Amino acid sequence: MFAACVRTPVNVKRRYKQGDWFAVPLGPRRAALGIIAFADRSRLFGYFFEAPNGGASAGALCALDPRSALLAAHFGGAPLEERRWPIVATSLAFEQAKWPYAPQREPYATAAQVERCCFEPSMAAGRQGPLEVRELRPPLEWAQLCDLGPGARIQLREPPSPADCAMLATLLQSRGDLELRLHGSIDLASLAGVSGEVRTLTLDAIDLCAQPPLEAFEQLRALHVGRTSGDVDLRALTRLPHLRVLRLEGPHAQVGVLRELHALEELELSATRPFRIADLGSAPSLRRLVLRHSPYDLDGIGALERLQTLELHDLYLERLPDLSRNRDLRTIMLQGVRGLRDLRELKTAPLESLSLESMPQLEIGDFAQLAPWVPLPALSVEIGSRSKSREVYRLLSGARRAGRA
Repeated sequence: MFAACVRTPVNVKRRYKQGDWFAVPLGPRRAALGIIAFADRSRLFGYFFEAPNGGASAGALCALDPRSALLAAHFGGAPLEERRWPIVATSLAFEQAKWPYAPQREPYATAAQVERCCFEPSMAAGRQGPLEVRELRPPLEWAQLCDLGPGARIQLREPPSPADCAMLATLLQSRGDLELRLHGSIDLASLAGVSGEVRTLTLDAIDLCAQPPLEAFEQLRALHVGRTSGDVDLRALTRLPHLRVLRLEGPHAQVGVLRELHALEELELSATRPFRIADLGSAPSLRRLVLRHSPYDLDGIGALERLQTLELHDLYLERLPDLSRNRDLRTIMLQGVRGLRDLRELKTAPLESLSLESMPQLEIGDFAQLAPWVPLPALSVEIGSRSKSREVYRLLSGARRAGRA
């Protein structure tokens, strides 16, 4: 797509400047384009676009306009210096007035964050501002609720009155995007007047006053049970027909209920008791699986035939499970996975995006197991050494070129 405009890189740390265009590989036959609109050494600001159908010709680049950008972001120069994002044009006329520079209000985006936003443009819109969190104390006032932004979180640490529940119920009837988070010492029975309208619920209680009557949350679609001082009885989840997203955290989480849930689409487990993925009742429907901080048994993951995203964080794993049956698996993220050196299993799934972070045990030779890999997925490698990561990008991008030849 970009062969006509690619320039041979000069072997210096910073080889880019304001007005340069670069490619952002996003996986098989997909890429985005970026332009550096502001540069202060390695501190950059730029705009990112879908790659034009005609490729990165000079005319196609000059026709792009900030108003059609997928994302405008502050970012660092590392992905350019590491050849992760190849430069595709350096000599086109640059008009500063056409490319306004936005003052920095957010942290610098990492390369992986930019790639995810370009890969799924809806994520870019969500990055324009943080999730709104509003801590409320009874008695509630309508003025505290009527201006909540999309996807906002309402936090309560004290039991609401019946009048407060009626007000919340009125709001949630028309605002199914809002999340309710309960923390501190609170009895869910006090929410009897509003529980039937809650779609997204987080229980992050220090001390539960009573076992929560979860079956009262009949419209619940997403539930997060954080760390609590005791077990939360989750058997009622089998009687919630709309539940699709479940996050369980901590050693008190009753993971046994996962055998009886058959309609989950997303599941996150963090530092829970060990659980065999082969025992999931929702194996036929699960699309996203995230595991953190516990020795989960991944054998049998092939039964998750609709799985699209797999994330493993901060756990020990000597080998990857057999992924050859996961024909819908498009995204894998491995972060802080200790012990793993054999990466060959990654090639058996039709990946479009692969991220490996905080895995200093990996050496450049471990990635040679993946070459040649055609088509190469969108790749994010941050394994603890910039020089090693740079060599990995060179190794695999070279293998991709050789495969195409």
